[in-house]
Amino acid sequence: MEASEGSPSLADGTGVESVPKLEQPEEVRPHARIPLPPDPRQKGSPFANALWDLLGTVDTLSEILDEVLPLLASIDEQPEWQADVDRICKGMAQAERDEVNRFATDLVRVLPRVMDDSRAGKVVPGDSGSDSSGVIKVPDQDSEALPGPGGLSFEDPRLAELIGRLFAHTVATYRKPPKMSILAKASVTSLVDALELMIGQVVAAFYRLHPGALGSDQKEFSLDDLQSFGSISDAATAVIDRRVDAFLRSGLGDWESWFRRNLKLELSSLALDWDETVEMIQRRHILVHNGGRVSQLYLDNVSPRFHKTIGTELVLDESYIRRAIDLGTVLAVLLTMSIWARLVPHESSAAAQRCHERVYLLMKRGRWEAVKVTCELGRKGISARSADQIIFQMNEWLARKRIGGDEQLSKEISSFDDSALAPRFALARNALLDSHEAAKAAAEQGLSSGNVSIDELLDWPVLAELRSSPDFEVWLKEQQQRQAKREMEHQVGRYPGQVLIAAGDVEPVGLDGSHGSPDLDEGDAAGEATVTSPPSRPRQPNAENMASSISKP
Repeated sequence: MEASEGSPSLADGTGVESVPKLEQPEEVRPHARIPLPPDPRQKGSPFANALWDLLGTVDTLSEILDEVLPLLASIDEQPEWQADVDRICKGMAQAERDEVNRFATDLVRVLPRVMDDSRAGKVVPGDSGSDSSGVIKVPDQDSEALPGPGGLSFEDPRLAELIGRLFAHTVATYRKPPKMSILAKASVTSLVDALELMIGQVVAAFYRLHPGALGSDQKEFSLDDLQSFGSISDAATAVIDRRVDAFLRSGLGDWESWFRRNLKLELSSLALDWDETVEMIQRRHILVHNGGRVSQLYLDNVSPRFHKTIGTELVLDESYIRRAIDLGTVLAVLLTMSIWARLVPHESSAAAQRCHERVYLLMKRGRWEAVKVTCELGRKGISARSADQIIFQMNEWLARKRIGGDEQLSKEISSFDDSALAPRFALARNALLDSHEAAKAAAEQGLSSGNVSIDELLDWPVLAELRSSPDFEVWLKEQQQRQAKREMEHQVGRYPGQVLIAAGDVEPVGLDGSHGSPDLDEGDAAGEATVTSPPSRPRQPNAENMASSISKP
């Protein structure tokens, strides 16, 4: 196969092509080094550690959305006054109860507006009450009149009690935001704070690796300051802290200039959507400083597509938070790993591995646009090794397949030559093409050689359609039995003369993890099971995360 741009040819039979290293910017060439003590907080790559901290916040927010959000929604949907209405309606016919509930809901809806008008001096005493037509008059800016409850007459003392209870409830909860709103504001604020902290850690790591970039033409300390430092290293650390603090206090435009000047990186090119990322950061500012309402400063810094009237309160909902998490994740992964690969070129494959691990979790969560952009940009700027290039490419193809509407996708996948690669690659490629029989053949070859495992067949997102095929259960059971037999033969070879369990006694494991052959579960078939936290240790190689096994035969 002729190598197309972005898809290196693998003709040497090893599955790994020799490729040139990423070019290192002139500004990153080694400077005269100030002897700096190791940072005790940093074990391993500081860029990986900075990303790890950010992803901890991301995963926690995802868990909150998955587990806490439904509970908060159910609490917000159950009004606190419902118990009072139920008690007052005791003994009524269902139709009358429905009328009282309707009236209570309407009254609670308009009472906050009445209180707003009262505070503004718009309510004239004596305007509220009832008339002979059976209408409750509630003055507000819309001059709205509510029909009285059919289940209660105006002479019934229970009506007065009901109105009193509802008014007391309104006073107690006046201007009280929904619980979901509080969670949403806290989530966006926490996410942006974590993103800024991570960027500060990246800048500090850059200065530690290249302290000469700090320059020497600025006066940093007074004589008293210098005397307080125990060594030059202490002084250099203080300079770095000051520079990072000044960096974080500057605007996004200054951030872009810094990365462009020092690392030849366009910050906007590493984002899922730069305009949305900027809006997310600016929204955090108005949440903290302006009650979540549009300000002139907000309008000055966001794209016109987000412009609204000054004073408008911006809505925060679940979809916005999940999108914000994707925006923060993509920028964080691509920024930290791109810089790591540039500053420490011989560790570029380790940086790519971190990307593969996060991409795998994004796939399990169904965040396909984030997967697509991370893989597309990761291919271009993190690792040039053929192994990593292929992983990024296949994951990008899977994301494009899940998003849909890509007419060129099938042609690109079909033209990819996997003949010189390990069976897991042929399995992934044929699964992408929905060539189930060819995928099974590749899987059987991989199982036989140890290049593919049963667990991977049950877990890989790329195999979702294969798992949903009608005969997959039967085929899987056969593979489990063969695998058990191979393992038994291997054990017999290791321990000759000892009695071991017979391979035929090993019962296959079903798709849901139980023994036997249960019915195919829709969630398992879809292959979209949610993973809410990153693995504590790196995942074993798989079709989406297989850098360490690329050279297997």
